[in-house]
Amino acid sequence: MSNSTIAGGTHRLTERLGLLELGWDWVQLHPWTTVLTVVLTNLVWTKYRSGLRQIPGPFLASFSNLWKLRATWKQNMHRENVRVHEDYGPIVRIGPNHVSVADPESMQTIYGVKNVFPKSAFYPLAEAVYRGKFLPTLFTTQSNDYHARLKRGSARAFAMDVVVGLEEYCDKCISVLLRRLRDVSEDGNKPLDPVAWMQYFAFDVLGEINFSKDLGFLEAGSDKDGIIAAIGGILTYVSLIGQIPYAHKFLLGNPLLAKIPAVEKTNQVLQFSLAQVEERQRNPVPRKDILNQLLATHESDPSVLTMSEIIAITTTNVIAGSDTTAISLSSVIYHLSKYPEARRKLEDEIAEAVREGRASNPITYAEAIKLPYLTAVINEAMRVHPATGFILERLVPRGGVTLHGVYLPEGTVVGVNAWVLHRNKDVFGEDVHSFRPERWIEGDEAKIKEMKRNLFTFGYGPRSCIGKNISILEMWKVAFELYRNFDISLASDKEWTVNGNWFTPQGNIKAIFKPKNK
Repeated sequence: MSNSTIAGGTHRLTERLGLLELGWDWVQLHPWTTVLTVVLTNLVWTKYRSGLRQIPGPFLASFSNLWKLRATWKQNMHRENVRVHEDYGPIVRIGPNHVSVADPESMQTIYGVKNVFPKSAFYPLAEAVYRGKFLPTLFTTQSNDYHARLKRGSARAFAMDVVVGLEEYCDKCISVLLRRLRDVSEDGNKPLDPVAWMQYFAFDVLGEINFSKDLGFLEAGSDKDGIIAAIGGILTYVSLIGQIPYAHKFLLGNPLLAKIPAVEKTNQVLQFSLAQVEERQRNPVPRKDILNQLLATHESDPSVLTMSEIIAITTTNVIAGSDTTAISLSSVIYHLSKYPEARRKLEDEIAEAVREGRASNPITYAEAIKLPYLTAVINEAMRVHPATGFILERLVPRGGVTLHGVYLPEGTVVGVNAWVLHRNKDVFGEDVHSFRPERWIEGDEAKIKEMKRNLFTFGYGPRSCIGKNISILEMWKVAFELYRNFDISLASDKEWTVNGNWFTPQGNIKAIFKPKNK
């Protein structure tokens, strides 16, 4: 190599180093301008990057998570998600890498069995620390393979025939509920919060069917030991931080926290679940409740279901085992009070079933599901007010997917919100914003089957709610008994409030439970 070549290369290198030095000097003199330039460049790239730029949606959502955070902070995601679909159509960009879709075909593609989309980073935020590690559950695991293994080991415990075999313990809770409503309402003279009482009922049923234990929420008429409030705290954290899940690693998901033994003790729900399992191991019971079913599986083959996995399943049952039931039953009470003609039709069906000997006291599940208008009322209550208010997030798998003619690349967060799907006029009719149980009875059988397929209350496909049979058993039985035993009305005409985050519990409502035949 000649000296001139070396000299030329050295000169060019010197020039580049000089430019870099000048650039660094400029950065030092204008730090905030530099930061602003980098941020704006990143935002523009995010908004217009390939894959999602052609999808309509709120401007703020195209380059940041602020739209989702604002809707979650205001507890209004369920309404905002419906609104943006009304404004922008069936496919909407609700975040930099988040897409919401609103139709049955997309639901089947995302949640069906052909190509199971894995869950997003939203779900592990609900994992508790147990023995120095975060404990994945049926609900929180992102691994489809691990979910399938857990489900194989636990599905039998949640089968409908097993749940129906425990029906007498649900009857016990219904009897306590009816008595307590009479007592606390002073025979209908004192308005009650129906949302709270449905939560107490659902929690007591959870205790009986899962643990063969009377948890005593109905008798106390309050949140015993603050467990419902503790669950609410978990759900609030997951709802907010779930919109920016990478922040979780700097908060409760910090792996260093998991190594601190005291942290495990702060999770009240885990401690409650752990106490139930440990007590059962010390004091076995003959009843074939859900915990015994899980323990029997473990004892026959510990590799099928480990003790840690039993604790994980039990914790999930406690967190999610009462909300869907309580929210849906509260929706029944509220909407039947707002639509008195529907209430009269239900009461007429109940009276006829009792008169003709088609309803035991209390009614059995087998009898209740044969009553068409009761079924229509519950389905409509779940349709018009789903228990969850977010899209059920999934990740587009390898190879991407095309929805509504738009190609979504691998890793895109995509999902369906039950509040949106349940207002799809092509499926449920033009009057989707009205409470009309008749839609589940009128019309041709094919249309009714289509609506049932798209009732998204418990999810869809292989990762749908494993505990839905318990909730269904409770709702059909207790709705019948409430309207057999009480004239139920709202204490005022004002609208209730909805805390629209991950779950959608209702508030600001009082109801009058006037005993019949008194």
